[in-house]
Amino acid sequence: DISTTRAVLQYGGIGSAAALSAFFFVYPLDVVKKDMQVRDMNEGYIKTIQSIYSQGGAARFFRGTHLAIMEVVASRFVAFGMAEGLRRWLPSQWDETSLGKLKKGAVSAIFGAWVKAAIFCPIDSIKTRFQTIGRFEHTVHQPTTTLGIVRQVWGQSSFRGLYRGFTNLGLKGSLNFVPFYVGMDMANHYIPAPEKLWKRVLRDALVGAS
Repeated sequence: DISTTRAVLQYGGIGSAAALSAFFFVYPLDVVKKDMQVRDMNEGYIKTIQSIYSQGGAARFFRGTHLAIMEVVASRFVAFGMAEGLRRWLPSQWDETSLGKLKKGAVSAIFGAWVKAAIFCPIDSIKTRFQTIGRFEHTVHQPTTTLGIVRQVWGQSSFRGLYRGFTNLGLKGSLNFVPFYVGMDMANHYIPAPEKLWKRVLRDALVGAS
């Protein structure tokens, strides 16, 4: 068994590395999703992609990546690290039953998700502004720098502006993180780890996808 500090660092590091490896595949899809959610336009999926591409080519789908990478790496480290850290502080008696293990994993995951939301909601808010620059016809002026966006948000709503959507971010993180964390925890406990590395990777990938 490893110490709690080492477990937090280990699980946090693994979570960050996994999230970063998927980032470049998922981020363009997130840009399209945000665009469709916030614009008052009745455009379909393909039309939205074409519209975004027309404003800057392929690079337009990666606007705000400096904030997104920071958020992905650091927030996953916090979420996975905090979840694993709390799991080790919860009553060991919970490990004696399947329901107890499930409860321990769920509580840990929810804690990690809300800590992540509390720390990184401002970055997520600024990132969303970056992703939708130039996509609002009615907007008089939209800053195009990180500092400019922060000043605009602060000027409009002060501290509350940076935490707009905090509750939704925490709920979304919990609903997303609990099945994944609990599933991986249960899989590691009940499904024997294959000896070959590629088989272990395949098992974890299937559990994560499920």
